Amino acid sequence: MPMLIYIIGMMGSGKTKIGKKLAKQLSYQFIDVDSYIEAKEQKTIAELFADKGEESFRILEHNHLLSISLSEDTVISTGGGLPCYYDHMQLMNNTGVCVYLKASAAFLSSRLENGKASRPLITHLENDKLELFLSDMLEKRSQYYDQARILIDAKDLKISDLKDRLSNLL
Repeated sequence: MPMLIYIIGMMGSGKTKIGKKLAKQLSYQFIDVDSYIEAKEQKTIAELFADKGEESFRILEHNHLLSISLSEDTVISTGGGLPCYYDHMQLMNNTGVCVYLKASAAFLSSRLENGKASRPLITHLENDKLELFLSDMLEKRSQYYDQARILIDAKDLKISDLKDRLSNLL
């Protein structure tokens, strides 16, 4: 049975790393939505945000998600904000299984402190403001993320645990 597995969660939760490992274990394709958009648009996410603003980026992201959702046997790592716009959670839950990599603001902050430059939403923040910002974002986004069929702790996540959860679901 063809299947799509969407990995969602906040920036820094490990979506791409876990997604790649899971795809390899399942012998599935892997798509990182942000990398996919960058390749198709020939600009970085930061450049797209800077050139057109977040609203235009979200429309672009939506159109690419519609295309990606037609894939088969693929693990898809989304951008952190993607589930929060349009009907993306409904689309992803209808076309595959969503896995939410749940992480605390403190955990995310510790992972993101040194890589802010490539992340348009946090590039301007001082490190001492990062955790509070992430906490606020988590609060706003949890209503979307919590719609995932599988919620799993991102900290110390083992691929075998995720594969077991997926097997039990199916």
